Amino acid sequence: MEFIIDRTSNRYKNEKPDEKPCEEAIARSAIAVDVRNAKTLKEAKSIGGWGGEFFASGVNHREEFGMVARDLGEEKTYVINIDTLQDLIALCEKYGSIILAKEYNYKGYKYSLEIYEYGWRE
Repeated sequence: MEFIIDRTSNRYKNEKPDEKPCEEAIARSAIAVDVRNAKTLKEAKSIGGWGGEFFASGVNHREEFGMVARDLGEEKTYVINIDTLQDLIALCEKYGSIILAKEYNYKGYKYSLEIYEYGWRE
């Protein structure tokens, strides 16, 4: 199964790094999804600030995951193939702590892995 993979240090740079998060990572092009904390499109339209700009760009505005979402176009990301629990454990042994999460930022991917290289995370 393919997972989006990243490092904690990359997630908080406010940019997508060109370097691979790990040697096993494979570069992919995926549709970036912007998910916002509003339950319906109607609610999103009524929100000041981001509500107006949300509808000004992107395509396929919709309700999913109990929030609103839009597609922003293709973006470079990295994936990794993990087929067994043993594969995941081997990745953890090699790189340290791994965070498994639901993936909302890229269309077509259900889960992501984050190589967690710090002692704390907000």
